[in-house]
Amino acid sequence: VLFRSDNLRIIGMTAAGGYGKTALAVKFKEQLKLTSDWRVLWVSFTQPYPLAQFGRWLAVVGVTDCL
Repeated sequence: VLFRSDNLRIIGMTAAGGYGKTALAVKFKEQLKLTSDWRVLWVSFTQPYPLAQFGRWLAVVGVTDCL
């Protein structure tokens, strides 16, 4: 998927269970709240989602000019 937006950043973290991905993501989100006005969309892929769901999530955080 190509995103054509200067307002969107995607950060992915993958690893086996127990490596601290969730803790790291929480710390990162806390730092963003302190230092910027970014909005954070947190998605866990423990289950499959239909592609349309991604568009709805992006709309919730205010991204309307991508793809």
